[in-house]
Amino acid sequence: MRKVIVLLLVGLLVLAARPALSHAGAWTLEQGRTWIEIFSRYTYANECFDPDGNKSRWNNGAFSEIWDVEGKVEYGVTDDLSLLLGIPYTWSTWKDDYILHGANQELKHEGFKELTFGGKYQFFKKKPVVAAVQVKGFIYPYTDRNKEPALSGYGNAVEVRGILSSSFDVLERFCYVSAESGYKLMSKRWIGDSDWADTIPVFAEAGFSPVDWLMLKGEIDCSISLPGTGRIKDTYTWRAGPIFSLMGRGFSSVRKGTTAPPSEETFSLNLELQYGQTFAGRGDPDIQRDPTWPNSDDRISAAHEFIFKVQLLF
Repeated sequence: MRKVIVLLLVGLLVLAARPALSHAGAWTLEQGRTWIEIFSRYTYANECFDPDGNKSRWNNGAFSEIWDVEGKVEYGVTDDLSLLLGIPYTWSTWKDDYILHGANQELKHEGFKELTFGGKYQFFKKKPVVAAVQVKGFIYPYTDRNKEPALSGYGNAVEVRGILSSSFDVLERFCYVSAESGYKLMSKRWIGDSDWADTIPVFAEAGFSPVDWLMLKGEIDCSISLPGTGRIKDTYTWRAGPIFSLMGRGFSSVRKGTTAPPSEETFSLNLELQYGQTFAGRGDPDIQRDPTWPNSDDRISAAHEFIFKVQLLF
């Protein structure tokens, strides 16, 4: 029984080590064009935030490692409407002194997370401003909720975002800014229920291209729980890094359209690298675990992220 309690607690602690994935502006694809991204991320955490937002080390020398891989596809149905699909897979490991000195050397789990699908509709375009609405569904793959570490929030959801973006030149160099927010409704009392609260996502990014083949990019990614709708998990993450244009023209992860006729620019290949940190977070103040467990309060991982993306537009 004690082993079961430890496994459940570890899963709850590790679960929050996963900030949300970033999004790419209000720009949509031209009709008939396709954008593919292979997203990979290594995340580790040896610190956490308590329900008051205070940061500390995990007790018992605990350490979390997560590897993510996600295939993303976007297709231009019309110049103003793109269809979206994401298929994520993850490997998660948890270690601490209690487990290392017990029956298990470490806890490991892997599997698919929530598949995402939806669309982005660009409803306003007047240079230099573009606005769009994005709707996504999250489909729970029914992986084992009882195996630890837990892989995700486990549950179906629907998310709606409004996105406002602008691209412009500074000293004849390409720049852009983009901001978005909305509402993520978690499944309650219907198919694929989730224990987690509904969230308000807030995301902002900006970039500057000093030369044609390089974009310097920074972003802030926040997930804010709505009290009274489920278990609270607030995360605030910054990320920064370069995008390299390896082939073709432009940075397709930013502005997915093209500035040249298809006959002149049939594709582009980008490589994007990022480092990020969850600089603030908050667990649920109303959740208390077994008081014999050193981290009896609900806690959120203070994650470090190393991200590698390959993007192809054709």
